Amino acid sequence: MIGKSKTTVSSVESRTKVGTLIGEGAVFDGDLNAPESVRVDGTVNGNCTCEKELIIGPQGAIRGNVSAQNIVISGQVTGDLTVHGKLELLSTGKIVGDIVARS
Repeated sequence: MIGKSKTTVSSVESRTKVGTLIGEGAVFDGDLNAPESVRVDGTVNGNCTCEKELIIGPQGAIRGNVSAQNIVISGQVTGDLTVHGKLELLSTGKIVGDIVARS
């Protein structure tokens, strides 16, 4: 198609200012609590609580329960999700756990 990008980018992902970044290849062991938006391209082994948006990149993985205002998943989550706003699961995303989301 003319003018169409072949990359899959969420609307939330493209407009979010990220306050915390777990880079590709990085491993974070423990619970992560953040007042701002978080992007995970590495691995988080523990629960993740985010006051705003949580973006899990294609190489990102979280092994623990997750709570955030909005979540975009193109990586993997093994644990329960609590989303106070919108959950977006992209084509490469995978969830193993229970989901509670507003939309």
